[in-house]
Amino acid sequence: EITKKLMAIGVQKLGSLVWYDDFAQHWYSDLKEVVVPLIEEYPKSVLIATGAPFQACYHLMRICKERKYNNYVLDFQDPWSKDPYRKYIFNWMKKKVEKFEETTIINSRNNVYVTNGLKDLMEYNNSNAIIIENGHDFYKGESKKDNGLYMLNEKVIKLLYLGTLANGRDEIFIDFLNKFENNTMIQLKLDVFGRVSRVFTNWVKQNNHHKIEINFKTPISRKAIPKISKNYQYGLQLNSQVYKYLVSTKIYEYPA
Repeated sequence: EITKKLMAIGVQKLGSLVWYDDFAQHWYSDLKEVVVPLIEEYPKSVLIATGAPFQACYHLMRICKERKYNNYVLDFQDPWSKDPYRKYIFNWMKKKVEKFEETTIINSRNNVYVTNGLKDLMEYNNSNAIIIENGHDFYKGESKKDNGLYMLNEKVIKLLYLGTLANGRDEIFIDFLNKFENNTMIQLKLDVFGRVSRVFTNWVKQNNHHKIEINFKTPISRKAIPKISKNYQYGLQLNSQVYKYLVSTKIYEYPA
């Protein structure tokens, strides 16, 4: 079992040398085979590259520009080279990623961002860029509001958490749970489905929780979410504080 884990880590590290930006880094020829026939058959079609992997945006822009085809949209839902949690083994990798991003933004005037904050982070000069707000724009200060915890009528709350509890989300959740335990008489039963950081698991082990019962579950597929969600009163998804310019769609999709 240990040998398998070490081999998996080794393969992952080796892969990060080749696909240091994302898995779409070498998609150009594959994407071209799909995009060019679409342009030829449907000359008025609108082509959209959405979200990560970011290289899909870069390559779609390249393919369209080569054919002087401007009917495309690049939809950015996450930061690219300025992602604070994104690490590169070598500095030349980071510089190349910055160049990919710069080339994409400079050459494309059909960019869409989910918040004003994300646009300001990635580019300043594109007056044609469109903002389609995805939820709340924390860049405007909503994240500073602290309305405290609502005193609910239930004596026991069954809460479902879906998604990653790491990369800063764990710190926010620990703070929330501490406030919950200190300010309510309610019992909380929490089931966590997803990847969890050592910070959070260590916090659970090291603290005696009288009002909170935490169970770590095996990650599930999206298809299974509607079925298991019927067992809970509330759903929760968090975002990290370092992404003040962004709100993930998952924050709304998963609890819904």
